[in-house]
Amino acid sequence: FSEGLMHGRGTYTWKNGIKYEGDFSLNTPTGHGTYTWKDGSTYVGEVLNGIRHGQGMFTSADQSISYTGEWNKAKRHGKGTIYYNKEGTSWYQGDWVNNVREGWAMRRQVHFQGYLFW
Repeated sequence: FSEGLMHGRGTYTWKNGIKYEGDFSLNTPTGHGTYTWKDGSTYVGEVLNGIRHGQGMFTSADQSISYTGEWNKAKRHGKGTIYYNKEGTSWYQGDWVNNVREGWAMRRQVHFQGYLFW
């Protein structure tokens, strides 16, 4: 704490069950940290003003889907890879714009032996 505000490393849990462990600046999650949702989903990475922003990894509770890459204002934006299964054998790697796959990319699907480019 600094002047009565959360500042530095710490942990905070909101009433809705979302927990944040990481850096705080003037009561706001900012820097590097980990969010954990009630269902067990997690985000580990950079945070700005309380939201995913910068490099980070989101993993769903059952680990069936995960995304590693760039975030902008809590949306996948920039270069990133999304995995569609726990084994990591089905994935999309490429460009994202406001949570939408866009631009050059590669994709591998379990039922398809090879790579798709577009």
